[in-house]
Amino acid sequence: FFSSQAKWVLEWTPSAPKAEAAEHDGDEVEPAPAAAAPATPPKPMRLVMNSDIRHGPVAGGKLAAAVVESRFALEGLDEQAKQPFAKASMSTLTGVRHYSGSSDWRFALPAGEAADKGVTVRWADMAYDVSMASDQKTIRGEFKWPELVIAGLSKPAAEEELDLELEEDDEEAASEVKAAVAAATPAEQMTIAVKGMGGAFNTVMIDGLWGVGPGKMQMQAASAQVINQKADGQPETVAEFKDITADTTMEADAKTLSISNHVKSVGRIGPLAFESLGYEEKIQRLDLDALRSFQQMLLEGYRQGGLAKALEPSEEQMAALMEKSAPQLVAALPAYQMKLKASYQGNAGEVAYGAEVLKAPSAEQVAETGWMPALLKGSALNASARLPKAWLANIAKASGQEMGPEEIDAMVEMATGTGFARVE
Repeated sequence: FFSSQAKWVLEWTPSAPKAEAAEHDGDEVEPAPAAAAPATPPKPMRLVMNSDIRHGPVAGGKLAAAVVESRFALEGLDEQAKQPFAKASMSTLTGVRHYSGSSDWRFALPAGEAADKGVTVRWADMAYDVSMASDQKTIRGEFKWPELVIAGLSKPAAEEELDLELEEDDEEAASEVKAAVAAATPAEQMTIAVKGMGGAFNTVMIDGLWGVGPGKMQMQAASAQVINQKADGQPETVAEFKDITADTTMEADAKTLSISNHVKSVGRIGPLAFESLGYEEKIQRLDLDALRSFQQMLLEGYRQGGLAKALEPSEEQMAALMEKSAPQLVAALPAYQMKLKASYQGNAGEVAYGAEVLKAPSAEQVAETGWMPALLKGSALNASARLPKAWLANIAKASGQEMGPEEIDAMVEMATGTGFARVE
């Protein structure tokens, strides 16, 4: 009487491998024979969530309307497909429904490891706590993830980087030789490691929009590294960042949504050690009705043909969406601005660019010139860069080139002579 069970299943069938076309000596290509079809069709795969529900008034030792404990599992995998996850445990989701109508949820991912085709992913215990108020709109959450490591990412030798002496008039032979040498050249292995991740957010959902609403989000990481390991060399730190912080603010009025992102860090890129690194981004005045139409298109695509259909809408669907939503989106006068900032050896530099719709084109202008020319006529584009002259020699050295003061001066003079740059 005080407990029940529930089962939720998401099922999909992997696509069968497509038969490749067979080439002739000439330019014609004929389809591969029908016998190339797989002997057995792919088996369906299922993501299953089994839930145990304990009902109130006292549920799981708590004064609550209900406590739900859910366990996730993958079904439909053969033994070979299960092997990469042999050291991984499936996640759990625990929810508490209070009598006030509010809810608390905890998603827990135990520490584990997954390995496949030379790539290994290792992670520490991760916990994500979310609370929803009784109004079913106000949501708060926080998460902690001490470590995530992705090791063994391959970077094969690029064919265009191979120094081969081949006859210029034999392009086919040159291509085959380059491909063979690239395949035989040991690939570089890359490792990405992030430690001390965490964050928190609070938001108020907007009616008719999933996962979107005004609020704030903060994230941080103690460190992040990208390490490159050559087959016959020592590990090389490609990039290293510390004290990473990211802040996102979303604001909305009755018709539009605006988003601002700020990221700060201290770190090294190659041999260049930066005292500070920063990224700023502003997206202003996105029309809410246009966003609703976009989400509705994704939802309808999923209902008709699953996840693949949702992620790859047809040309007809995109055309219908643009016809309906483009005028709404442009009429809101959206704007975008991005800025990269850095401080190196006491000198600050930055790169910025952006665009803004100042005046929405009329229907007559669109009919006369088309959407893009009419839109550009009423828009403003901007781009700027400030690069300390003291950086130039070090940037050149980091890229493998030595440049003396005379060469630096000549390069600066050439840049200023074009009229697109000036020395301050």
